[in-house]
Parts: sequence; C-alpha cells; structure tokens
Amino acid sequence: MASVPGPSPSSPLLNIWAATYTTTVAMERITLALIKPDSSLWIETDKFNDAFGDPWPGKPKSSAMVYQSMFRPPQLLISSERIGQVSVVPESSGLAIDTMPPPPDAVNARIQAIVYGRHEVCNSDVYNKIYQAMADNQEYPVSNESLGGDTWPGISKTCTVFYTIQRAERFRVAVARQHGSFLKFYL
Repeated sequence: MASVPGPSPSSPLLNIWAATYTTTVAMERITLALIKPDSSLWIETDKFNDAFGDPWPGKPKSSAMVYQSMFRPPQLLISSERIGQVSVVPESSGLAIDTMPPPPDAVNARIQAIVYGRHEVCNSDVYNKIYQAMADNQEYPVSNESLGGDTWPGISKTCTVFYTIQRAERFRVAVARQHGSFLKFYL
C-alpha cells in the first residue's frame, strides 16, 4: 500500500493501490510524481507518454487506477490520453469496485474491477469466465467477444483486471492487449 502524507493529521490520505497505463503497471511513478502535498492527484493526460513512455506507439491509450481516500472504500478511475487534466481529490467519488459476483469457492482471488479500453466491464458472465480461468490456472483471451463487447469502437484496447488474493491487502494487476494477447493471473 502506498500512502502519501497530507498536510495535517486530520487530512484524508490518498492511497494508490494499483495503476496502469496501457500494458505498463505504473503505480510507483504515479505515487511518487503526481500526488500533491494536499493528497490530491492531478493527471495531465496530454503528458502520459512523457511520464510513462509510449508502450504502444501510434495507438490511442487508456489508463486505470484503483485509489482510496482514508475514509472511503477503494474506487476506480479510468482515463484516456489527450483529454486534458483529470483530478482525484480525497473527497471525490469515482466508480465503486468489488460490486460484481463473488468468486466461486475454488478460486483464491477476488476480482475488484475489470477495465477494457475506456470502460469498466460490468458483465457477470465475463467475471464468471475469468474466475473459471483463474480456477483452472489458465490464461484468458483479450477480445471484444471474451470481454462482452467493443467498449471503444475501432480502437485496439488493453484489458486490466485488478484483483486481490484472499488474506492479502495488496492489489494485483493482470493486463494485456487486444488481438491475440492473454491475461495471466498469479495466484
């Protein structure tokens, strides 16, 4: 867990649990470079490639982050490059996570959120198929068909699955590109 101190003990802290920019897991760089002393996070999406490199040259890219203010449950922020400034302040509200079906007993993990392109996947069939892949120790294909539809028409996308292992606080990330790539889960 990455904690960033606020200006006073009574200020809510902003924790970044996990973050990706396309297929790059970027939590440490976001935590160290972008969180302000007042526990706010201002992201210049026009400068993503400057900050994180260009992991997929010539393609529109998205980012996803699970964050938490001290007194709120973890939340999801999804963004894409070149949309201007995006901010997260301790009092802001993002997308709720961990709202889909619980895992079957055979799986030692819980999916907290699935992001495909610029959208959260909220399809229980997709969750159940990914849980089955986890239970079988199999990779999961990244495609419009396997993830419930085309969430960003005409654009090649990445899929990010944020998940936790039972009895562990740390978020894990599985991320892969569309068109022949597979998500791999480490349980």
